[in-house]
Amino acid sequence: MKTYKIFMLTMVMALSMFTIGCTESDELTEIIAENEQKENSSDTPDPTIDEVAKALDAIDFVTDIRMEDVADVASGETRRYYTFFFVQLVDHNDPSKGYFKQQARIRISTKGLTAPVVLYTHGYNMPEIKNCDASEISDYLDASTLWVEHRYFNNSLPEPFENLEFTYLNADQAAQDLHAIVSVLKQTVLKESGKWVSTGVSKDGITTG
Repeated sequence: MKTYKIFMLTMVMALSMFTIGCTESDELTEIIAENEQKENSSDTPDPTIDEVAKALDAIDFVTDIRMEDVADVASGETRRYYTFFFVQLVDHNDPSKGYFKQQARIRISTKGLTAPVVLYTHGYNMPEIKNCDASEISDYLDASTLWVEHRYFNNSLPEPFENLEFTYLNADQAAQDLHAIVSVLKQTVLKESGKWVSTGVSKDGITTG
C-alpha cells in the first residue's frame, strides 16, 4: 500500500512538472512571436523621419504617399521608392471639368537630391515595384527616376470607370500632365536636382519632350 502511494505521488509530481513545462513553452513561443513582429515592423520605412516623404506630403497636389524599400536584383543594393498620386486637371484647357488623381513614383539617386532626374514614361499602367526597372540612362548617370502612369490606365482615370468615354485621351492632355507634375516637383522635392532628361518606351515619342 505504501509503495502504491509513493507511485501515485510520483506520477502526480511528474504530471505537474509536465504541465508547467508546457505552459512555460507556450509563453516562450508568444514572446518570440512578439519579438519577431517588432523586428519585422522596424523594416517598414517611417514617413515621419524621411525627408523626401515629408517634402512630398507638403505639396498640396500630392496624396496617398507610400514608401517601399526594394533590393536591386543586379546589385543587391536596397533602394527606396516613393509611390504617390498627383492631383491633375481632367481637361487642362478647361479647369471646370474637375480633377483626377494620377499615379507617380520616384526613386532617388544614390547621390541624393542633387543628382540629375530622368522622366521615364511608358504609356501604360504603373508597373509593380519589382518590375519597375529604371532606364539605361538612369543607371549610366546614377540619376533619380520619375515614373508617371499614363492617364486612362490602371488607377489614373479622368472619368469614372463605369462610364469611360476616353474624352480626354490625347497627346496634348498627356503632355500637359507631365508638364504639371514636373513643374511642381522642380519647385519642391527636386528643386536642387541637376539636369532633367526624358526617355521612355512604347509611347515615348508622344509623351517625352
